[in-house]
Amino acid sequence: MERENVEKYLKENLKCVSVKPRKIIMGGWTVLEPVIFLEFKDGSKMRFFGPDLNLEKWEDK
Repeated sequence: MERENVEKYLKENLKCVSVKPRKIIMGGWTVLEPVIFLEFKDGSKMRFFGPDLNLEKWEDK
């Protein structure tokens, strides 16, 4: 899907975005990893575990 089409679809259909932490315990360390939730107007939901948060990757070149 082209970026313009994705942006248009999200603008028309996205109801809300939320981020919640997921707790991971490794070797005595507690790590909080973000989980991104997308909720759409039709009631459907998507979630993304372990997203790549390197924002430079997503910037327009």
